[in-house]
This record gives sequence, C-alpha cells and structure tokens, in this order.
Amino acid sequence: MRAISKADAHAGNETVHCRYLRHNRRKRGVVICLHPFGGGALGLEAPLFAVQKLYESGLDVLQVTLPFHGHRQPKGSLFSGQLFPGPDLQRTNEGFGQAATDVRALVHWLLRDGASEVGLFGISLGGYVAALVAGLEEKLAFCLTVSTPSSLADLLWLRGEGLPGRISAEKQGYDLEAFRAILAVHCPLSHELKIAPACMTIATGQADRLIPYCQTEALWEHWQRPKLVHFAGSHVVQADREFLARELVRIAQLAQERQKRISELPQPSRDDFWSRAYA
Repeated sequence: MRAISKADAHAGNETVHCRYLRHNRRKRGVVICLHPFGGGALGLEAPLFAVQKLYESGLDVLQVTLPFHGHRQPKGSLFSGQLFPGPDLQRTNEGFGQAATDVRALVHWLLRDGASEVGLFGISLGGYVAALVAGLEEKLAFCLTVSTPSSLADLLWLRGEGLPGRISAEKQGYDLEAFRAILAVHCPLSHELKIAPACMTIATGQADRLIPYCQTEALWEHWQRPKLVHFAGSHVVQADREFLARELVRIAQLAQERQKRISELPQPSRDDFWSRAYA
C-alpha cells in the first residue's frame, strides 16, 4: 500500500509505504504501528509489534514507514534514517511535521474507509511520533507509546556531551534552553493530550539505558498520569512483546466501549436547548 505525502522534495521520501492487514468487514478497530529509528522493513518488523496477535484479536493493523526510512530513504543516504532525525535541525523539524501529517492523513482515511476507531502503537522514534500526534489529532481513540522520549532536545543534548555537534553548538552560543526552543514545535510536552487518559498507556523497559526515566515520568505527568507499565527488556529488546500486544488490545477495547457509550447518548433537541437556557 502506498500513499503520497506532499510535504517533502526528496525523491522517494514523498511516498508513504504501508503494510495493511485487514479483516473482511467494516466497522473494525485499526492500529497504526510506527517503527523505531533505523527501521522501515515492515515485513521484518511485524514480530516487533506482535502483528499476528493484534490481528487475531480482531484489530486491523497498518504498519507505516516514517520519513527518510525504509523505501522512503533517498538515494545517497547510507542507511535507513540517516537523514532524519539528525544534526540538520530544520530537516528534523520538517521531518516530524511530515510524519505527523502523514499519520493524521491515514487516520482520517481509515475512518472514511469504515474503521470504528483508530489508534497508535509506536516504539522509540515511532513512539515519539505517536506521542506528538496524540497531542494534535482529536479523532484518535487510543495510543500505546513504548520506550519514548518526552523531549528530543533534552535527550540529544544529554547524549551529545563531549561530541563535536554539541561542542560546535555551544561555541555558537547555544545552550539547552535554546535547543529546547528550536525543537519545541514537535515536543509532546508542547501539546495537550487529545485522547482520554484511560485509553493511553506508556510502556518503558526495566533496563532501558537510552531514555532516562525522568523523561518517561515527564510524559506521564503531562498526560495526567495514564497507565504506566514496565516490561522486561531494554530500549532495543522487548522480552515479552505479547505483553505489549495485550495492553494495546486492552486500551483499544476501552476506546471501543467508550465510543459505544457516547453513541448511545440521547441527542439533545432544539427544545431541550432552549428549556435549559431559560431554566
């Protein structure tokens, strides 16, 4: 499955490549899976998201290639993700804007195509994109973020200590606050959550040494303390992927029940409005 993204001029990056497993019925829940940095080989990444388990639970599953990854990797880049995110901060900001726009367009297309609810399942870089979209898209129903930084600026600044990029930035007068301001447009902490907290889950590895736990806590607090789970594994290795799949199915079912309750509420009439207005 392919879709056209109009947000980029790099040859190849303008086409969004997807892998779509769908049931032969309408009004089904759909989960969009967003891969980590360096990913984009969608077939090989199916076990990472326990796609078969998600599909067997009744969900349709749409795996999406992020900008500059996989088949969207422009000619001349040495590996998937080399150009995004990276030291070119303008391209990094534009890349996240493109990723969010692509995902939101797919959410709306899926709903028009008959999906009852659409949610996100993102890991690492994909989790960061999912967290961003969760603060932008009101039509999202549920979201699971795994090994997700809450501030890319803080993470890159911390991990860049002593490296040429940070040394060069500091010589030009940049500090952490300036770095945060540059990247604030796509920081999940810059946006209020658009999904019911009950339909959100943050998952972090017990042995994750890449994402500081303070970043996980910051996102948890910002999102009004949704469910926070700790899984056996690190940033790269999730020892029990079926555990994450079960958690995704749980919040998807909650979102479905919530949507059903909303649809069953009586529709207010014009007379009801005026009677309340002048009560």
